[in-house]
Amino acid sequence: MTDDRNDGPRPPICMTESESARLTGLALGAEARHPAAAGMLLEEIARARICADGDLPPDTVAMLSTVEFADALRDRLKIL
Repeated sequence: MTDDRNDGPRPPICMTESESARLTGLALGAEARHPAAAGMLLEEIARARICADGDLPPDTVAMLSTVEFADALRDRLKIL
């Protein structure tokens, strides 16, 4: 796997304790088969600000969230 990340600043990450635990388990479980991907995921978890479950800032997108955003190129709203 190649490292396609740029050297610019990365956006802040905030996740709940349970999301951190789930993603850490996922990364550790994949370490033998996909060490580069697992390592990158663990790096991102390590730099995240961890919040108590139910205590995320209101402008934070969490796992399983639905997000509405404007697609300026196509001049429409999208929901993901």
